[in-house]
Amino acid sequence: MNSQTRILDFKAVSIVFLAIICLLVTCANVMAENRKPNFIFILSDDIAQGDLGCYGQELIKTPNLDRMAAEGTRFMQGYCGTSVCAPCRSSFFTGLHTGHCPVRGNYEVAPEGQLPLPDKTVTIAEVAKSAGYATSTFGKWGMGYFDSSGSPFKQGVDHFFGYNCQRHAHSYFPTYLYDDAQPFLLPGNDGQKVGKTYAQELIQNDMISWLKTNSDKPFMMFYAITLPHGRFEIDDQGIYKDKPWTEKEKNYAAIVTRLDSDMGELMDTLRKLGIEKNTLIVFSGDNGSSFSPKSEIGKRFNQARNGLRGFKRGMYEGALRQAALAWWPGTVPAGRVDDQPWAFWDLMPTFVEMSGVKPPKGYETDGLSLVDYFKGGKAPQRDYFYWELHNGNRPVQAARFGNYKAVRNGIDKPVEIYDLSKDSAESNNLAESHPKLVKKALDIFSDAYRPDPNWPLDCRSQKHSESSNQAWKIKQWRDKNQWVPENAVMRVPFKNSLGLDLVPIPFGKFVMGSPETEKPRRGNEVQHTVILTKSFYMGAYEVTQGQWESLMGNNPSHFKGDGKLPVEMVSWDDCQEFCKRLTEKDIAAKLILPGFKYRLPTESEREYACRAGTKTAFHYGDKLDSTQANFNGEEPYGGAAKNVNRQKTISVGSFKPNAWGLYDMHGNVYEWCQDYFGGYPTGEVTDPTGPEKGGRRVYRGGAWKFNAATARSAKRSLRKPSFVGNFMGFRVVLVREK
Repeated sequence: MNSQTRILDFKAVSIVFLAIICLLVTCANVMAENRKPNFIFILSDDIAQGDLGCYGQELIKTPNLDRMAAEGTRFMQGYCGTSVCAPCRSSFFTGLHTGHCPVRGNYEVAPEGQLPLPDKTVTIAEVAKSAGYATSTFGKWGMGYFDSSGSPFKQGVDHFFGYNCQRHAHSYFPTYLYDDAQPFLLPGNDGQKVGKTYAQELIQNDMISWLKTNSDKPFMMFYAITLPHGRFEIDDQGIYKDKPWTEKEKNYAAIVTRLDSDMGELMDTLRKLGIEKNTLIVFSGDNGSSFSPKSEIGKRFNQARNGLRGFKRGMYEGALRQAALAWWPGTVPAGRVDDQPWAFWDLMPTFVEMSGVKPPKGYETDGLSLVDYFKGGKAPQRDYFYWELHNGNRPVQAARFGNYKAVRNGIDKPVEIYDLSKDSAESNNLAESHPKLVKKALDIFSDAYRPDPNWPLDCRSQKHSESSNQAWKIKQWRDKNQWVPENAVMRVPFKNSLGLDLVPIPFGKFVMGSPETEKPRRGNEVQHTVILTKSFYMGAYEVTQGQWESLMGNNPSHFKGDGKLPVEMVSWDDCQEFCKRLTEKDIAAKLILPGFKYRLPTESEREYACRAGTKTAFHYGDKLDSTQANFNGEEPYGGAAKNVNRQKTISVGSFKPNAWGLYDMHGNVYEWCQDYFGGYPTGEVTDPTGPEKGGRRVYRGGAWKFNAATARSAKRSLRKPSFVGNFMGFRVVLVREK
């Protein structure tokens, strides 16, 4: 083949290759264009128009939401479902106004949760699932506990993370949250004040993680973010720390800005994933102004700067018009400010049109699709908007028809009429001079209200009152006793009062002991299955000399150093006293809850945590040399090369941790375990704790003085509990007592 032929062949191959690339790119673009759009609805609890810079706020900084408004549409007459939490969320989730919605007020249910959505209700999540969407809810659920018909998983939600109950959500530093239906502990929190673990941080992180995991498929996300609802707790006041304001004012401003930064992270993540042009975000509050204009926060931040009357729990415009933004780059017009009305229950049919789905049987909505409107068209026309709210013993109602607004503050109260085109502040009641409008309003009230025994219009039902009273009593008891669910797991790492990093170890099942092929196996390492039913915290490394001295007032160690060396020359009995004092110290500091305690790990806990899912001789594999752990480097294991023999302890955490973040599991100092030494069972056991009596205690791991074989995951050793040595140390676990 001559050079000219080779050149021609190369060109031909190049042309074919480029054609294939172009075809693939074209197919990818077509697939992207044909993919169903994603939908994210963000419901910020108590955010108001007056809190955001894009609506005129001057003191609180909200650059990301201002950017969302500049890149999308800002609405001046976006209406919430009603003016408090649960019914507002339910109106969105069901596509029904509060005359038809099964939840029309905050109906508390004991011991945890709110009045559940009924089985027959078709929710937006169920509609989304029927269209092949992944579905999720983050933040505050409040539409039924997990054992009820209102469980998120019975209403179409694939994944939930946050607070199930809105009473529980009053704390930003609660003692526990839920990942799906699994409760997990938030260390360093007592649920009463600012603690160590900020719930919103965890919720935001899980939301971003879910978003990344599901970005390759259509998804519907409901982010019911708790910020900035009271109790106005935050662990960092940020740019407001030195403002000449009250602590409450600084906290509120910081919470709003934290909300803003989280929204910025969400938008940036969509862009990084390349799906921003296929994702509609609707951001809103669940009521209008949250505070009286005469209140501390209302005055400081001029929250009612829009001139509207009323605030949360009312039926006037100031309570019902909420901060509302739509963002969908390339689809929703950028920089648009619109004054046409719409309401939460319109988002259900909007999603139905966006997704192209045929709604499942039982689907019902009071709304109208906003797809054309969001794209820059006109808002859909309708006969009326309707709201009711069952708060206290006097349900209230409102309706808007055209430019007229009707308000009735109780069934025994007169109807008020306002012309919003001339009087958005609702200061001029036209009822006396316009009896026909009053009649029309009464006809709407009658037409829109669907009788429901849970929601009578003349009073609060006795069942409702009794349920709420019982629920609040339980809440108060739980707060006083710092209650956490019995099945709450330990999942969030934290640092205790001594600066010791504690790592959550999940419950699980593993094979304890060593196979017969593992040398130099002893007969007391018989393999058997162990089930650990409770999660626990374990020290990421051995207790150091600095930590020991801080608590015990002395340093018994032979190899003294800068405080980062492991403590040694401690007996099993000494460790018991250390754990007792540490428990008392951390309970007093409210870093751990009453009912939790530090102790030594059981032998099964120590091996399970050391293995971290591995089945080899070491968590590193079947070889070990002294570049991986501190032992006698002249006696490695499994054919590994000889290496340095340090002949002393070294700083904790000097080597790579195992898969669960635990350091020094195969060397430095041996570690005492809680158990007496005894023979292994041959069958499956659950939560073993060793013999009830004995003369010697178990210790595990490896030490600077001994060979690698003694550091195997399954290796067992025993000493009298009074023994001390310069190779004997320990690490702690934190457990919930039975």
